[in-house]
Amino acid sequence: MSRIDRINKQLGIEISSIISKEFSNWRGANKYMITITYVKCDRDIMEAKIGISVLPKNYTGTALLELKKRTKNIATKLKKRIKIRKIPHIHWEVDKTERQAQELDDVLEEIKNQE
Repeated sequence: MSRIDRINKQLGIEISSIISKEFSNWRGANKYMITITYVKCDRDIMEAKIGISVLPKNYTGTALLELKKRTKNIATKLKKRIKIRKIPHIHWEVDKTERQAQELDDVLEEIKNQE
């Protein structure tokens, strides 16, 4: 496993932990659930794209806004937990993989029912 892979994995674990501890204080937190699906740091570890999945999906916008609002706070907590020179700048992305898989399953189910 490369250094970047280890950093991505550790960032994912720590960000998930931070979100789960802080989540109860967020606006509307009892209505939705956030899952970190991937972390992709660039080679120099200056930028990190973090994919999220939100259930139910109609709260995706709300969750994304809350995460963007709290990015600085999350980065500050990461500095205390991870021993790397500089915490990468975090960019939140909605992971559409699960949603696309569900849509595909729905289409296949519909085709099956038509037969």
